[in-house]
Amino acid sequence: MAINLLDGRGFSMSNAEPFLPNVLRTPAYPLFIAGIYRLLGRNPSNVVAVQGLVDVTTCLVLWVLIHRLTKSQASASIASFIYAINPTAWYFANTLLTETLLAHVITWLGLIFIQMTDETKSQQIKIKSSISIGLLCGLAALIKPNALLTPMLVILCLAKCKPAWRLWLTQAGMVVALWSLPLCLWSVRNWGLVGRPIFSSAFTDNINHISAVATLLHARHKTTYPFSPLWEKTFGEMIVETAWRYNWSPTPPSSASAEYERLEQVNIIAREIIQKHPVDFALSHLEGFLHSWMPEEYVRWHKILSGQDRTYSDTLTTQVWDLVRQGEFGQALAAARQGHTFRQMLLAFALWLGWVSVYIFGGVLLVKGSWRLKNSAFTLLVWGCLLYLTFLPGPISDLRFRFPMVPLLNGVMAVGIITLTQKPQCSDLRPVTSTSP
Repeated sequence: MAINLLDGRGFSMSNAEPFLPNVLRTPAYPLFIAGIYRLLGRNPSNVVAVQGLVDVTTCLVLWVLIHRLTKSQASASIASFIYAINPTAWYFANTLLTETLLAHVITWLGLIFIQMTDETKSQQIKIKSSISIGLLCGLAALIKPNALLTPMLVILCLAKCKPAWRLWLTQAGMVVALWSLPLCLWSVRNWGLVGRPIFSSAFTDNINHISAVATLLHARHKTTYPFSPLWEKTFGEMIVETAWRYNWSPTPPSSASAEYERLEQVNIIAREIIQKHPVDFALSHLEGFLHSWMPEEYVRWHKILSGQDRTYSDTLTTQVWDLVRQGEFGQALAAARQGHTFRQMLLAFALWLGWVSVYIFGGVLLVKGSWRLKNSAFTLLVWGCLLYLTFLPGPISDLRFRFPMVPLLNGVMAVGIITLTQKPQCSDLRPVTSTSP
C-alpha cells in the first residue's frame, strides 16, 4: 500500500491492475511507512529502525507520565525499565504492524489525560489538553479502526473526577469535535468511493470473516483457530451461498463500489447466521476474548528454541493421539520418535508455564498498583481501554490487540512493585494502612 502511494497508484492494496482504492485500511500507518520509504529508501529495515526510535520515545513518555502521576522517580524508572526489556515490544518494533505506533499514541494520550484531571491545572490548560486528547483519539483511529470509540471512554472517565458540569461539557465537546474532524474527512473520501459515509469497512469484514464463521463453527461443535484451513473452508461456504443468491459475475469487481457491494451482500448472509445462532455468537465471542488472556509469547519462543513452528508440534501431537485412540501404539511411538513429539511437548509446556507465571505475577502487580493510585479516573481509563480493545475483536482477540496498552499497564505495575517493596509517601498514592501497634 505504501509503495502504491509512492508510485502514484493511490491508496490501494492491489499488486496488479486494476488498483482499486481501499476502504478497509485507514491511512495513518501506510502514510507512516510511505514517508519513511521516501526519506530513507524502500527497505523494510528502515521502518524497523524508525519504529525502534519510536519505542525508545515511548519509554521516555512513559517515564514522564508515571513521574507526574506518582511524583516518584523510582516508579517512573521501574515502569520505563519494564517496558524497555519487554520482549513483546521488541517483537512488534521489528515487524511492519501498527502496534508500536499505536502504543506510542496511547501513551501520549495517557500523559495528557493526567493533565486534564489535575486539580492544580487551570481551566484554560484543561481545555487545551482536551484539544490534544481529541486529536490523539482521531490519530489512534486512523492508525487502527478498533480504537474508534476511545474518546467515549475518555469522556466517561473524565466525569469520574466530578468537574463542574460546564467545564466537563466543554472538554467533552472539544474531544469529540477534534476526534471527529479527521474521521469525517476520511469518511467523506470513502463516501465518494462506495456511496456510503463509512469510516472503514473493517467492521463489516470482521462480522463476515470472523464473527459469522466463529458462530457457525461453534454451532457445529467444531474447534479451530482463526484463518485455519477449516475456518477458510467455512467462510468459503458463505461466499458460495452469497454468489449463488445474488448471481455474482465470475469476473472480479472493477470498482471500489462494486467490491463494497459484494462485501455488503456477504454481510447479509453473515447477519442471518448470527441471528439464527445468537447463543453460539455470544459464546464464541466470549471464548475468544477469554482465550486472548492466555500467554501467546511462548509460541514464538518455542520456534526460536526448537526450530519448529508451534503449529507443526500441535499437528504432530494430534496425529500421535489419533493413532493411540485407534490402538496403533507402535505407529504412534514411531511418529513420536520421528517428530521428537515428547521433547516438543515438554518444551512447549515449560515455556507456557513460565509465561503463565509471568502473567499471574503481572496481574497481581496491576491490581495492587491500580488500588494504590489516587487518580482513579486514570486507573479507570487504563482498565476501560484494555477491556474495550481486547473484547471488541472477540474470536480473533490476541496479543496484537492488547499490546498498545502495555506501556500504561507497565506503568501501573511499577506502582505495584513499589507498593510491595516499600510504603510510598507520595501524595498521589493512597496511604498504606498499618496494622502494627
